[in-house]
Amino acid sequence: MPTGDAVSVQRATPETAPMLANLLELYVHDLSEIFPVELGPDGRFDVAEFFVLRAYRRSGVGRQAAMALWNELPGHWVVRVSEANLAGLRFWREVVRSYTSGAFDEHTRPGRPHDWRIFRFASAGRLTGR
Repeated sequence: MPTGDAVSVQRATPETAPMLANLLELYVHDLSEIFPVELGPDGRFDVAEFFVLRAYRRSGVGRQAAMALWNELPGHWVVRVSEANLAGLRFWREVVRSYTSGAFDEHTRPGRPHDWRIFRFASAGRLTGR
């Protein structure tokens, strides 16, 4: 995605499933620096998460995608981030704080091998004008 392109959130479809599966493999590979990750018998991982390719990080793509998702799907949200994922913690704290104008709860929950930081907030979706 060239710099300056708009970010949009789209539902995964059967047609986009192979591309999404490939991107999720890259995401889990990145997480293997923090978590012990076991490969399945086919040599692949299985996961459903929020992920931005390294080439697009710190460009605003992740922020735009998260906010577009929250606007598209109003309701109560829980974002869980490993305490070992320092870049992820900084990103999610800033994005959640910005999106909610500070109206969110944050706490730590025990986990293995690392504790989890939990962010809880409500999204009013498109009605907020965000």
